[in-house]
Amino acid sequence: MQNKIFFLFVFFFTIISCSTSKDRFLNRNYHKLTTKYNVLYNGKEAFNVGKKILDNLYEDDFFSLISVEPIFLRGESIDNSTIIPGFQRAEEKSVKAIQKHSMNIKGYQKNPLIDDAYILLGKARYFDRRFFQALESFNYIIENFSNPKNYLQARIWREKTNIRLNNNELAINNLKGISENLIKKSSFSGILNASLAQAFLNVKKLDSAKLFIKKAAITEKNHNYKARYFYLTGQLYEKLNKKDSAIWAYNKIRLLKRKISRKYYINSIIKLNILDENEDLESKLNKLEKELKNFQNREFKHYLYSGIAKILNKNGKDSLANRYFMLSQNSSSVDFYTKINNYNSLIDYNFKKGDFINSGKYIDSLISIYNPKEIEIRVLKRRKESLLDVIRYEKIAYETDSLIKLINMNAKERFSF
Repeated sequence: MQNKIFFLFVFFFTIISCSTSKDRFLNRNYHKLTTKYNVLYNGKEAFNVGKKILDNLYEDDFFSLISVEPIFLRGESIDNSTIIPGFQRAEEKSVKAIQKHSMNIKGYQKNPLIDDAYILLGKARYFDRRFFQALESFNYIIENFSNPKNYLQARIWREKTNIRLNNNELAINNLKGISENLIKKSSFSGILNASLAQAFLNVKKLDSAKLFIKKAAITEKNHNYKARYFYLTGQLYEKLNKKDSAIWAYNKIRLLKRKISRKYYINSIIKLNILDENEDLESKLNKLEKELKNFQNREFKHYLYSGIAKILNKNGKDSLANRYFMLSQNSSSVDFYTKINNYNSLIDYNFKKGDFINSGKYIDSLISIYNPKEIEIRVLKRRKESLLDVIRYEKIAYETDSLIKLINMNAKERFSF
């Protein structure tokens, strides 16, 4: 009997507290707890899984300016939704939280976690690359906010979304306005300055981009993003011909050691050895050979071989450099962008040597790794076409030389040949 009374009490309590239109203590706390520990928790978990997959699978092009923020995998189109699971589920959970647990009573939101649901919804749509829908979510928070932290976060993410929509000047003006009122130790300082850097990169203002990505690197708390920002800082300093400052930035990454992804550490070591003119060639090669023997670097040997090749090239040892480019190319874990760099280096090496036939073969190999729809294919095909006549004449000359050589032999030499 007591059990029946207890279950009836629980049943009626649940029914009463389920209402989203009654501003009562039970209702508010029921919907708040259900939002936090059920739908929103699962949504955040799904989002974090998607973000982790994206960060782990993303291939950085360390031979060009690396991206400020990974958002799509190679082969994906920025205009289409992502193939990565997690973001759509995070959106579904956010929408469920808003639809079932929002307590908007007389224009006031009585469930404070609905703000969090809208933030998660905007971020999930952003990484799913549906930027207009993401803007709607962030704008809702800005227009109806009750939590100052979420309001600030929504403003920054709205401008990140504007940058993806190529509204760079608008984003720069708005982010600068936010920056002026942001305290120095704010947890949003890194993402805000990184977003400004991205906008300035988009409008080709490298000096301004360098200033803000450096600020982002210094203030960022996440170690992998810190390393990413410092690496891009170093690259921008290189482009601006400030070698000492570039060395400073790469050295900041080196000092992070095991706190960061090994790919940033290895590439910063390579950059330091390429840029440092105070050490001799043998010392540089010894350092990189030592890194090759480190078991932690077994998946990154392609970077190290390619780095050694670049240092050898810089010191006029092109033939030996060529061998290291091949070692890099044949590494089991070689990534797409290192392959491109290696093939281009091999093409240039053979072209300078006058070996146009091998240059053409490497161009064919480079063409084969691209998607048929990529614009680079057309550029490479034109490059190959420009070599075709040279290759044809070279073959004719080679055959003619061989015939002349045979003609000039006596009968015994010719029979032996």
